Amino acid sequence: MMRVKIMMLLLIGLLIGWMGKAGITDVNFEALLLQHSSLTVCPEGPPVCQFAKIQEAIDTAPPKATIEVAPGIYVENLVLYKEVLLKGAGAEQTILQAAREGLPAVLIVPRGGSITGFTITGAKDAAGIQIYGQWYSAGIFRNIITGNNRSGIQVIGDITVYIADNVISDNGDIGLWIRHLGDWRGLGGECWIRRNQILNHSEGILIWDSHNVMILENTIRDNKEAGIRLRDSSGVHIVENAIEGTKDGAALHGFRVGFSPVGGVDIRIAGNIIQKNKKGIDLLEALAWLWRNQVFNNHGDGIAVGSPSTKGRLHLEENIVVDNSGYGVRVDSLDIVETCRGNLVSSNQQGDYVVGSPPQPSPELKAKCEGG
Repeated sequence: MMRVKIMMLLLIGLLIGWMGKAGITDVNFEALLLQHSSLTVCPEGPPVCQFAKIQEAIDTAPPKATIEVAPGIYVENLVLYKEVLLKGAGAEQTILQAAREGLPAVLIVPRGGSITGFTITGAKDAAGIQIYGQWYSAGIFRNIITGNNRSGIQVIGDITVYIADNVISDNGDIGLWIRHLGDWRGLGGECWIRRNQILNHSEGILIWDSHNVMILENTIRDNKEAGIRLRDSSGVHIVENAIEGTKDGAALHGFRVGFSPVGGVDIRIAGNIIQKNKKGIDLLEALAWLWRNQVFNNHGDGIAVGSPSTKGRLHLEENIVVDNSGYGVRVDSLDIVETCRGNLVSSNQQGDYVVGSPPQPSPELKAKCEGG
């Protein structure tokens, strides 16, 4: 029931105003865990503190405990399998470096807890943090996750995960990878990705065969292939992000992107600033609602929509699409667009509204999209 209430609040926020300004409050991550007791870790170990190794503290801690980790460099691979909170002294001060490069620096498995206030680095053929399993909650917040060659964070399974206020940078292929989370009926896990900086990867955020994902208020910059890429996913909300410096700002590909068994469109892209990418928003076989995005100064098309199999399932409302080097709005077929109103599309070098292949100017699409 709580998950359903949160989803409803988000949808209401999208309909009546911007996220964060419609009565939806931030998650108090520390409150996810009841802090019944506290253990201490420091490089010196006893008697200065209780433990010299973080894993020893995890193994000893009772459920719901907080493990306070002092400033220092800790060379370990952690397995977080209890509902505890690992709390560093601050990401600039408490550094966790993977001891075995082929393993995640932090592996969170069922009944695992949350981690805050660390720099997490050094996993050479694995994720910095890997979260795996089903039917539990985890929180990753206020960390620096960098220098892990496979990915920064990888989430696999039906888990409820809160990922907020992290700097995720320079982790090789993928900054944040969500795989096989939830299902198209809205059941299973969910993932909240909020106010992170995701920088300098091949893919910034990759959502693959996943559902119930909220991507809110992130800065996603200088990722080579895509800022956000969705493949075969639904129930995804991309709201108030800043995306720039990529090949594709937001790329939604795959037949099941946006598929809803009860009808309607359940991919929502709202209030984002998408600039200085090769393409702004690239949709292929996707069912989506685009509302109040600013798409400008991209080196190719602003919004490109492919495949007539999306007939009657695309909605474009109140977007600003200007000063792109390619087309402003390009669609394969006019029939793809079910709703299009209140948009401002102008000063795009190859044309503002085009339809077909090869693209041809479309006064009909222009009239539809800029009406009241």
